[in-house]
Amino acid sequence: MPSPLTTHRRRRPLERPSPPHHRIVLLFDLDAFYAQTERVRLGLGLDASVALLQWNSVLAVTYPAREYGIKRGDSWEAVASKSKHKCIAIHLPILPMRENDSRIVNNDDSKVAEDEEEQDENDSEEKDISLETSDTDREAFDKEFRLSKEEREQIFKNENGVQRYHHQGKASLERYRLASRVIFTNVLDSLKRRVGKGFILEKASIDEFYLDITEYCYGDVEGKCDDDDDVDMTKTKVVGENGKELGATELDMDDADDLEISLRRACQLSAWIRNDVWKNLGFTMSAGISTNKMMSKLTASFGKPNGQAVLNPKNFGKLMSETKVRKVRNFGGKLGKRVLDVLHTNSASEQSLEDFSSNATMGDLAQVPLTVLQQAFSSETAHFVFQACQGIDNEMVKETSGALVKSITAFKSFTANKNHGEVLGWLKLLANEIVERVAQDAARNHRYPKTCTLNYTYYTTADGRRPYDRMGARTQRQSRSYRLVFPADRKSIVAQSESLVEQAMTKLAPILKEHPLRGVGLAASNFESRGQPPEGNASIESFFSVETAINVSQGGFRHKSNNNSSALPNSKRQRINSAPFEVQVPNTNEAKETPSNFPDTTPHVIDKDLELAKKLQASFDRENYVFSKLNSRREGGATKSMKKAKTKQIDSFFKKR
Repeated sequence: MPSPLTTHRRRRPLERPSPPHHRIVLLFDLDAFYAQTERVRLGLGLDASVALLQWNSVLAVTYPAREYGIKRGDSWEAVASKSKHKCIAIHLPILPMRENDSRIVNNDDSKVAEDEEEQDENDSEEKDISLETSDTDREAFDKEFRLSKEEREQIFKNENGVQRYHHQGKASLERYRLASRVIFTNVLDSLKRRVGKGFILEKASIDEFYLDITEYCYGDVEGKCDDDDDVDMTKTKVVGENGKELGATELDMDDADDLEISLRRACQLSAWIRNDVWKNLGFTMSAGISTNKMMSKLTASFGKPNGQAVLNPKNFGKLMSETKVRKVRNFGGKLGKRVLDVLHTNSASEQSLEDFSSNATMGDLAQVPLTVLQQAFSSETAHFVFQACQGIDNEMVKETSGALVKSITAFKSFTANKNHGEVLGWLKLLANEIVERVAQDAARNHRYPKTCTLNYTYYTTADGRRPYDRMGARTQRQSRSYRLVFPADRKSIVAQSESLVEQAMTKLAPILKEHPLRGVGLAASNFESRGQPPEGNASIESFFSVETAINVSQGGFRHKSNNNSSALPNSKRQRINSAPFEVQVPNTNEAKETPSNFPDTTPHVIDKDLELAKKLQASFDRENYVFSKLNSRREGGATKSMKKAKTKQIDSFFKKR
């Protein structure tokens, strides 16, 4: 006898209800993601109390640690005191400013800098989200997270309770980006295996995503899943029905309408996905299932941690009557503040706006007529607010499973500083990180940035320090940016980094004379697609590799490569051929054997010419940098004269030799 789940998987296609409840949308949220990542890395159980800190502030807390009262923003001392030293405290990775730096920051502005840096660095880096993974990512994940017991014990000993300070380096989220990419790849694999193409996935941040599975839930799903894939759904909470939990045996109810059946199918798929991520990677997720993005996000909070919840539209009214306005998606920022102001103005409450705002619910907002909202907002915004009170959200889930990030960003905040040397040090650190991340992105996605934006911030106060008044801090903080040229990809990592630093310091030097800086950042953008290079393309070092077959004749040597194409362009190869040695491109893959009487000095000849070739490459690099700075006004005769100068310089290079 087939199980109830199997029965419903083989039913006829369901009839979709009319808008606005015609879609099935899920929100998945990785539980306390940053802290959970450390739990998985250390091989700890789900009951482990872990707090992840950045400088002297808690960034993320596992749910068991929250039972001690530990919360985001707590200090190292607070974590130890509240948990009586039972909570594991780990500092997130940092890119070190200098080796073996143990200096302690001891000034009044250090806490301010730490608070601002945490906000600036994490906000900017979380935008760099990607669904793409590679074999390199999987290898890196295994190296980072699949450790032996001895390795984990050593990491725990070295990192637990070890405090770091903001002057020592820059916070790095690369470990968490890596985990996120691998998790999302696992989710996509699970979806493709169970659903096929009947889904839309939108990654909202590094640790959450929306999933539209309307086609799957209302269509004929026979054959998509196997019977032995059934998982226990008895812990799925039904929101708005007095703590009721969804049981698998309830799926066979004859009186369930098509909407309810589709929601139950979504619950089953959600359980499969969450179970796959747990079994394969050891991470837990919570999920909310409903008919739009706003309500699925609200619903997910009822499934935390490591659970899921479902909300039928018939229960929207009850939930909204209990939900605070600022807790609803899109109402936490400026719009929410304006809405609460309008609601307070049109209420009979004698409370202050601050007290009123902390208690106002979406049910209260639903009492405000549409005409009143239209007087305070544009027609479009007024209708959005009016519908949101009823649990209606028409925003579609947008496909991002194949999307790439538009920029790669790194930022560092610090205490007000006019010291060129220290600012230069931070720029070097940022440039190294950006260049390395761009190289990883280029290998994974076959693209390269054309530009790099330099961002910097400062306060207009006399001493450059942050004003104590909160409003003053907001108005006197200034942010500016300059556009730089991202170095050519054929340059070495070191050369690219040096080029960015040189360009940035040229822009910042005049500014440092007037304002102490509070932070600098670099952002690579304006990417161009690059086709995957053919196997025959190689660096100039590989042109002189030890695998090359060499023939010696009359004191010179003839180069035979195992590839059919040279690493050098024809024009450059012709100039090289004018030198006292000859380099030829082979016409076949056939290489002649080295004669037995080959002189012992041959390796030195090769090394000498390799050194010459490297010098030539460096010369080209320097010239390329000069040409990249030429603007559109330098055309015609000026361009021709530069080309002649370039040819003359290269020819003279070999004549001197």
